[in-house]
Amino acid sequence: MYKNGAYNKKHCLIIAIIIVIIIATCLGYKYVSYKPNKYVDINDLVNKAYTSSKYDSEMAKHMSKDVYKEANGYIMSEMYQCKKPIKISFKSTEINQHKINGKIFVYMVYDFKMFDADGKLVTGALNSSVVFTVTGTNDNLYIENKREYMSGSEVPKMYK
Repeated sequence: MYKNGAYNKKHCLIIAIIIVIIIATCLGYKYVSYKPNKYVDINDLVNKAYTSSKYDSEMAKHMSKDVYKEANGYIMSEMYQCKKPIKISFKSTEINQHKINGKIFVYMVYDFKMFDADGKLVTGALNSSVVFTVTGTNDNLYIENKREYMSGSEVPKMYK
C-alpha cells in the first residue's frame, strides 16, 4: 500500500469520476433520444384553421366548423376596429401526441399575430398552448375539437 492512503484516495476519485460520467451519459441519452409520439400530421390543417379566410367544403372534411370559428384569425378580426385587409402571421410547434380511447390528442404551442393594412399589430398571442382532438389517420384526418390553455402549466399531464 501507498503511504497516507494516497492509493485509496486516487481510486475513490477515479471511481467518482466514472460514476459522474455514467450518470451524465445516461441522462443525456434520455434527453437526446426522446421523441414525441407521432400518430398523425395536422400541421397544415391547423395552419389553415388559423389563416384561411373561408370555411369551405374541403376544410369541412377535416375539421368541425366550431374548431374553425374558434381558431380563425379573420373571424377574430371582426372584434377589432382595424384597417382592412388584415395580415396574419402564424407559427406552431407540436409538442406531443397521445392516443386515448381511440382519439388522438395533439398538444401544440403557437404564436399568432394579426396586423392591419398599415402593418400595425392589432392583436396576438405568443407561446399559447392548445390541444386538438383528432380522429382518423393521415389519409382521413378530422379535427373535432380544440382546447386552449392560458399557459403550458395548465395543460393536463395526460396530453404532455
